[in-house]
Amino acid sequence: MRESAYLSMIPARAAMVALALPLCAAVVLAPLLLRAGSPAAAAALYAALSPVCHQLPDRAFSFHGMPWAACHRCSGIYLGLAAAALAPAAFHALILRRRRTAVLLGIAPVIIDFSLASLGVCANTPTSRLVTGFLLGAILSSLSVSGLAELFARRLPRSASRGSSALGDT
Repeated sequence: MRESAYLSMIPARAAMVALALPLCAAVVLAPLLLRAGSPAAAAALYAALSPVCHQLPDRAFSFHGMPWAACHRCSGIYLGLAAAALAPAAFHALILRRRRTAVLLGIAPVIIDFSLASLGVCANTPTSRLVTGFLLGAILSSLSVSGLAELFARRLPRSASRGSSALGDT
């Protein structure tokens, strides 16, 4: 990846980290808040994540018997989003060069893990759900960072992209 292309991705990577790290924190913070005697704050975090996760207690890690605010797989996805945003530029370059293959490699393990368990061939485990979620999250993060970088590049005023101030050169 060219240095200029890498540098143009820094704001997009920062945006992805700014999205993913609070998600990761919210997942773990919810049971901590319950444990600390703040049920209203914990309920807000569980409610905020409930539209995208089933939050079944037996499918989530727990802290002192209280489930995280996301299941194993969603926790893995959020961790993958954050980790890939912090990954070296070579990782993003590889994913972008092989987008279709990367998407298949991200989603296939999830489908296989889910299908084998649904068919009764073998049970999936917290580790398999976390790892398959992490792989999917990492691929999604890299593709999202690329899309965000492109969006940011289109939204920047031409003077800002040349290094001038938005108010003009003074």
